[in-house]
Amino acid sequence: MMRLPTGSSHRSRRRASDYRRRNLTLRIPIVEFDAAIAEEWARLFAALSRRGQLIPSNDLAVAATARHLGFGVLVGPSGERHFRRVSGLRVEMLALDR
Repeated sequence: MMRLPTGSSHRSRRRASDYRRRNLTLRIPIVEFDAAIAEEWARLFAALSRRGQLIPSNDLAVAATARHLGFGVLVGPSGERHFRRVSGLRVEMLALDR
């Protein structure tokens, strides 16, 4: 049996998480997944399907959005390989200092 966190410790962690999320969305614009981005998603899906190199659909949405806006993606080591399958997408690896 697993015990769920309760009490003020859980609430304060949640408040801190909510604060960080709100603070981040104030600095980074939220982009609507509109018809133009959906068309880019479909083009990427078709191209990757033909090559037998599909990537997870949520990552495909990120790639389509980035390509449509002329952005690149910043990824950790585990996501680099499949984002590199998307032609024309600038992929940069997040340096993790341990």
